[in-house]
Amino acid sequence: MTPDQLDRAGSGVKFEDLPSLYAATEVTVQMDDQWLSAPEAVACLGKSLFVITAWNPAHERPGDAANREANRSLHRDLEANGCVTFAALGSDPHSPHAEESWATTGIAEEEAIALGVKYRQVAIFRLDAERQTVIGCDGSWMKSRDYAVR
Repeated sequence: MTPDQLDRAGSGVKFEDLPSLYAATEVTVQMDDQWLSAPEAVACLGKSLFVITAWNPAHERPGDAANREANRSLHRDLEANGCVTFAALGSDPHSPHAEESWATTGIAEEEAIALGVKYRQVAIFRLDAERQTVIGCDGSWMKSRDYAVR
């Protein structure tokens, strides 16, 4: 989302505040019918994960049914690329807002960003052993936080 799109969305959020807001997101990943924190999921797999969603593209808020259909389309794209996928959830730690997502391995960062762009997302997440990094899909920003820091 560009500063102009954010202004048109009327969200009251400044573009320069997005990296910090996104970095605070709590990511959980479903593995073997159990929801794991981001560091637990990475430890379980022994490798980094990317988390991508098709939920709420750009400044739009199309509703749950449309969001779920877009996320199913994203899932099909990931599977077609040979990725291993896990259901994921990105939750705002300060509100009940959460977005359904996909955690994936077997994809390069550039490919993950390209999917974020395709689904008109502001950012994607990279989960590593010690930190979560939010990568702006427009290529203009990146913000990391250690898991212990909120």
